[in-house]
Amino acid sequence: MTDPSLYIEETVAELQDQVDQMESNMNDLVIAFLATFAIDNKELINAQANYEHANSSDSVFDEAYKTFVGAFLVYLGNKIIKGTKLTVSDLSSRGINAIGNEEALVEKMIGFVDGKIIRKGFLYNLGQMSSLRSSFHNYIIKSIASSQKVNLFLRNAKPLFVSEGKTRSAFSNYYMKYAYDSVAQAMNSISLYIADKNELTHFLYAGSLVPKSRQFCIDHVGQVFSREDAKRFNEESWNGKIEGVDFLIVAGGWKCMHHIQWLPNE
Repeated sequence: MTDPSLYIEETVAELQDQVDQMESNMNDLVIAFLATFAIDNKELINAQANYEHANSSDSVFDEAYKTFVGAFLVYLGNKIIKGTKLTVSDLSSRGINAIGNEEALVEKMIGFVDGKIIRKGFLYNLGQMSSLRSSFHNYIIKSIASSQKVNLFLRNAKPLFVSEGKTRSAFSNYYMKYAYDSVAQAMNSISLYIADKNELTHFLYAGSLVPKSRQFCIDHVGQVFSREDAKRFNEESWNGKIEGVDFLIVAGGWKCMHHIQWLPNE
């Protein structure tokens, strides 16, 4: 059986490959759309027609959802459900009884039932990319208002959808922030649910370290802590912490691949 922490690490690597491909596909749609604005003397025309056309920028994201984002979300949903099953099996192997409804709870939590994405659920909303839609639309409006040169219009849109070297695009960062974390957080959530039902008191901060591991994880990985420790962690602050969300669900914070491994009571 795959260790839950290893599963999280492997899944993040797989998701990165998926996001890189989506980024390429998204950029193709963006470039095609930007090429449809009216220009004069190699500059965007500051005219009502271009502003009206800018209001159709959502069509880029709608097409992305239809052609490749939706498929990615189904893939992500299946990875989360598989992680849930793995978490239950791992706890059972250590003598911790599952409740029996864990998979249904996670399906409801992420809006993914019978392999289908539920409208207005977590996965569906993730695929709508609301913040990116807004940034893209605002960028176009500002470019029209300044009669930006076409070459700059295309070039300056790149940070939204094209990663260069170690600098990730806004698109990539969006999915790194929300999609990647959803796997570990779903697994930690179901672990906590089972731990609460079994009145477990201690857990291992499990997983390995990577070159970019935050100091909190370096200091705590591989150690056993109590629920009182977890309450203390909720009150502390560190780089990358997700404020206002239970440590037992989000662990080290954004992009953290560590796993809360509950232990049987002695």
